[in-house]
Amino acid sequence: MVHVGKLNYEELLNRSDSKPMDFTGKPMRGFLFIGADGLDSADDLDFWVEKSFEFNRLLNQ
Repeated sequence: MVHVGKLNYEELLNRSDSKPMDFTGKPMRGFLFIGADGLDSADDLDFWVEKSFEFNRLLNQ
């Protein structure tokens, strides 16, 4: 799971390795579930960690 916020949510949701985070039958907007194929390599993991950091930097401005 990665928290990316609402700003880039739709764009990142269009990636083949992500889908809406849905624990209750209602998607949690701003959160994405990343499938195993999205974490296959260090570069893949780095991409999602950076997206999370980008969102967190916005919160601290």
